Amino acid sequence: MRYVSSFLIFAALSWMSPLFAAEAQSANKPAPSVKAGIIPAVSEHYKVKPAYYDFDAMPIDQKSNAIGLRFVMGTHTTMIKWYLKKIGATLPLHFHPNEQINYVEQGKVEVHSQGDTYTLSKGQVIVFPPNVPHEFVALTNDTILVDIQTPARQEFINGEFDKVAKLIFK
Repeated sequence: MRYVSSFLIFAALSWMSPLFAAEAQSANKPAPSVKAGIIPAVSEHYKVKPAYYDFDAMPIDQKSNAIGLRFVMGTHTTMIKWYLKKIGATLPLHFHPNEQINYVEQGKVEVHSQGDTYTLSKGQVIVFPPNVPHEFVALTNDTILVDIQTPARQEFINGEFDKVAKLIFK
């Protein structure tokens, strides 16, 4: 048993060693610069650059006089920042195949899901598994709710969300 556990530790360290910059370098290559954000053993063959956005500089897409949003999309994730301007502003009951994580950046919101009510304040988070119905109601003016969803919301890509938004946000 002792030999098996020693082997497993050795195997795990061997597998992980390329993940560490010092271990990944050959004698002929300099160590990567931490400030450059490059680990040659990992990044050299895959030179895709990250996408950068100034979220607060983006225009707010007003869906009603009480609800606006900004969003960005990655290949697998959608991030939405909801602006609920008035007490009672509602993101109506809905569900979707995306896992959703919500973070209250400012204000207070009431969340209804599966017969339960949750009151979330600044700094609090709620996580919805896929296909779980949920609704949000602002309890304060100027509530800001950050929403991370995966996979990326297809209806944001194909424009279907805008059609639905005209019907549900009044």
